[in-house]
Amino acid sequence: MLKMIQEIEIPSNDPLITHFKKIFEEHSFAEDRQNVVKIRQNKGWFCCKRQIVDKELPLYINQIKDIMKDFECGDEAYVEMCYGITNNTITCKKDICKADYYTDYIGKVNICVVYIDVACEGGELIFYNENKPFKTIQITSCKVVMFEGSVYHRRNDYSKGHRLWVLFQFPRK
Repeated sequence: MLKMIQEIEIPSNDPLITHFKKIFEEHSFAEDRQNVVKIRQNKGWFCCKRQIVDKELPLYINQIKDIMKDFECGDEAYVEMCYGITNNTITCKKDICKADYYTDYIGKVNICVVYIDVACEGGELIFYNENKPFKTIQITSCKVVMFEGSVYHRRNDYSKGHRLWVLFQFPRK
């Protein structure tokens, strides 16, 4: 059975895009080649020992829930902002994974990835059914990809550039 996967494009001036670009620029957490900042609703951004409070985050969580209207999402959200940078010799790699086993939530999750700024080669998102790829999504800036966490997926290696994205996970109702 194929699981639900959706993708949409949003304008680069959408408040969702501009807000997270601003957070990234103001706090410049991308000191390493790979960096992840985690947030809990109403608790602020966490990066290493720093905390970045984002009082507007609940507004954006609600916007994502509106975008994910076809998915059954619970009220809480797990959110992280991720940044990866490569050059001609370094490639970011990722194995096939399934999000339902790697989450703070017991049970199933729905996932929304908002690609804020993408300027690299490769990095397509591939979805699998019975170990066979059935859908490939080209990743671009301002793309939103939503899917059930139980779907096996992987990101192709990427190089020669950078990617900034925000991951939202919601427990399924």
